[in-house]
Amino acid sequence: MNWRATAYFSLIFLLLSAVAFAQGAPTAPGAPVSDNTGGENAEVHARTGIKAPAPSAQLPALDSDPQRDAELDAIAGHLSCACYNSGDWRIDASKTLRKADCSCAEAETIRTDLAQATAGLSLAQLHNKRALAETLEKEFATRRAEYERLFRYPTEQYDWFINNVRCVCDGCKPTIFFSKCQLGCTPSVIYKLRARIFMAFGFTRDELLDYYRDEYNASHSAREQITREWLLPGRQKEHGWLVPALGIALALLVLVATALSWVRAGRKRAESKAFSAAEVAAGPSPSAASQAQSLAARKRVRAELEDDEVQW
Repeated sequence: MNWRATAYFSLIFLLLSAVAFAQGAPTAPGAPVSDNTGGENAEVHARTGIKAPAPSAQLPALDSDPQRDAELDAIAGHLSCACYNSGDWRIDASKTLRKADCSCAEAETIRTDLAQATAGLSLAQLHNKRALAETLEKEFATRRAEYERLFRYPTEQYDWFINNVRCVCDGCKPTIFFSKCQLGCTPSVIYKLRARIFMAFGFTRDELLDYYRDEYNASHSAREQITREWLLPGRQKEHGWLVPALGIALALLVLVATALSWVRAGRKRAESKAFSAAEVAAGPSPSAASQAQSLAARKRVRAELEDDEVQW
């Protein structure tokens, strides 16, 4: 091998070394460095998933009002505490959203959204459970999907409502309740959330049932109006045994009355035949003795028939 070949090989080696050095060069200042957490970092959380806190609407700051602040804090007592824990949005149902119970940054964001959602209500309306519940359903629960899970409602009454109230979706069977309604049924979707919100702020199941009935009747003609009893097919089932029981009792009475009428009719026919036979046997004598014999014969026949009836 001559010197020229050696020079060529040396040049190629130097070029390859330079390329390898450039690829393995230290990261430039300001470039992102992996934290070896599998991508689970604050930057990822800020871009994707429900772990990312949704930015609050840029609304003007609300004026501070001690009385209103106290009312809002009381309202927050009907919601559960929610905070970020290791990047996950977690709800702590053992605590309320009041400032004294829940002091994380995420809770403060939720309380700000709550204040902005109810900004259009007066102090009197904040005390009106219907006005407050309707506003929270429209203005607060729609801000973030997670807010639907914050309401602290009585589970027993909620379970009764969705498992006993008839669903009014088109095409649903008469005994389909909210709990069994198909996912595409709009009234079912609405009332599963509405029941949680309204019951969290003091609505009883009967009050919510009346609200449901009135809302339905307001959008339908007089011929299509519904009643509380229609909305509770379970109650109709509870009392459904009464109709067949009455029918059976009535049928038994009719059978007994028919049997008694047959017995009476047969007894009269038998008595009439016996009287006729006794008169024939006594002959046509008009004497008093003959009449006495005829009367005695009648009594005897009647007594025999009564004895036969008793034995029967």
